[in-house]
Amino acid sequence: MIPEIVLNASYDYRLVALSVLVAIFASYAALDLGGRVTASHGRSRFLWLTAGAAAMGTGIWAMHYIGMLAFDLPIPVFYHWPTVLLSLLAAMAAAMIALFIVSRDKVGRAAIGVGALLMGAGIATMHYVGMDAMRLQAMCHYSAGIVSLSVVLAMVISLVAIWLTFRLRSDTKPKGALKLASALVMGAAIPVMHYTGMAAVTFTPIAFSPDLTHSVQISLLGTAGIGIASLMILSLTILTSFVDRRFSAQSVELQVSEQRFRRLVESAQVILWRGDVDSTEFSYINREAEDLLGYPIENWTNTPGFWMDHIDPEDRALVKSACAAATDHGGAQQFEHRIIAGDGRAVWLKTSVQMIEGEGKNQLVGVMTDITERKRAQEEAEDTSRVNSGFLAEINRLNERLKGENVRMGAELDVTQRLQQMMLPRREDLSRITRLDISGEMEPAAEVGGDYYDVVRIAESVFFSIGDVTGHGLESGVIAIMVQSAVRTLLAAGQYESRKFFEVLNHVVYDNVRRMNCDRSLTLSLLHYREGVVTISGQHEEVLVARENGTIERHDTLDLGFTIGLEKDISRFIGEARVPLQTGDVMVVYTDGITEAFDAGGKAYGIERLSEVLRSTQKQSADGIRRAVLRSVREFIGNQELFDDMTLLVIKELHVS
Repeated sequence: MIPEIVLNASYDYRLVALSVLVAIFASYAALDLGGRVTASHGRSRFLWLTAGAAAMGTGIWAMHYIGMLAFDLPIPVFYHWPTVLLSLLAAMAAAMIALFIVSRDKVGRAAIGVGALLMGAGIATMHYVGMDAMRLQAMCHYSAGIVSLSVVLAMVISLVAIWLTFRLRSDTKPKGALKLASALVMGAAIPVMHYTGMAAVTFTPIAFSPDLTHSVQISLLGTAGIGIASLMILSLTILTSFVDRRFSAQSVELQVSEQRFRRLVESAQVILWRGDVDSTEFSYINREAEDLLGYPIENWTNTPGFWMDHIDPEDRALVKSACAAATDHGGAQQFEHRIIAGDGRAVWLKTSVQMIEGEGKNQLVGVMTDITERKRAQEEAEDTSRVNSGFLAEINRLNERLKGENVRMGAELDVTQRLQQMMLPRREDLSRITRLDISGEMEPAAEVGGDYYDVVRIAESVFFSIGDVTGHGLESGVIAIMVQSAVRTLLAAGQYESRKFFEVLNHVVYDNVRRMNCDRSLTLSLLHYREGVVTISGQHEEVLVARENGTIERHDTLDLGFTIGLEKDISRFIGEARVPLQTGDVMVVYTDGITEAFDAGGKAYGIERLSEVLRSTQKQSADGIRRAVLRSVREFIGNQELFDDMTLLVIKELHVS
């Protein structure tokens, strides 16, 4: 019996390296797409799942085909392109299975195991269907043992890939390096299956020529083209995912900002409106108009001339003249007039109107303040002056009463301010916390501020909390005190788990602000320090970290929580980010009263200026850094009034001997 001649084969290691590079890109795309598919919903989720499977499957397929084309035989090799396309569909199906499994809300061990079996089977199918596409003047012989080993490797690698993708799908900045390292591991592992499968085959020449119908021969240039095209597809997919993630974050931020603005406008105890300069029709008016005057919002915006028709006839000429002056000459026009309310009473309003330029046409904006009580008091005073001097005593009595009311209100504000200052962390308490140098300060814009911060040490942990209640004054200060008490109570009860902590705190604030009927809310972040690692949860301003080497890190908290007191249940929005602190590192948290402090030209202080001061002073003590930042803010705003509370908390990791 004449022994069969086995064709000698070799590898083009340039193409082998290219196949590994494509595998790494495909692995990184899988890790990145897992998060985007999970974060999407409805039609967007389907599009991300389909497009992701196509891109990821193309990358895996390209890796295998480049590896096959790197396999050099001494005879010409053609490929049956319909079979090649069939192997591509198998790769896409495997990618679809993986992305579908990792994008589910909960993934158990059984689901991961079944997914690994299906994905591994799909990859193995892609490989051996691709081998079947080869057309050459030789016969393929497979080693059953090595083929079985390659299939097992495909399933094991799929198991690792699915597990890593699921673990890293909610990628945050601290996990970015871990995701890259995982992509390198997966990218190096995936080719193992392919080259194990290639080791299972040997080729022996045959006497007859193969059927080359629908077959093509791929040159080295064509192979490079497949690799470059695949890398471009994967790069564009990763870039699209990154851009979509940024747009999603910006969209959420805009929605939250709009929500805050609308609540601020609706809670204002003045009437705000916008209308056409050419008519008396309003395009917008806030809820205070309905509360004060009794007419539904729809009447103001849907009925032309509604405002002018309900102004007291004696005052209409004055109102028209002031609106015309604002339109013709610019600048704000202020005047007082009466309007007939829904219950028939005359309400005195002080109105300020000004023209603003729009894209399509100019509009008037107005602010109306209820001065009925002031007018009534003024009329009473005028009537009193007309009678005999016996009424002078009554006027004096009213003045004394007013003075007493002012004294009483001042005393209440003073007590609240004292309580708020007493509840702030004491310097001697902070100095007892070993390993950390801590300094904080709160400067209210009014007698009572709406900002809040606290430092609590429990066993080996230190908890830092900072919050900003909407507005400032007595109501905001009372809520800040209430939040401080609730936070300390939760921590004392051992409630450290972020989601449960914010769920209970939000429930307390939500119920109380509605009982108080004050319509306030707040942003709040909780920072849990233990053994050199800070766990950040809750939505507030960015957290700045100055590393000892001079770099500044900005950690966004937008995706870590939700505004407290707006919704009844915010537990689904709560997330966590972990930031390590090493010797000499400085962490700074603050309220927007610092970054949004304005100079005489209307320019904001900004986070970049804050970061620069932190970078230049990070070698100083926490007290020195705090004083430098606040001094920089005061020098920046000059003689401008402080419009919002300013709070700053500096935490520095000390050298441990």
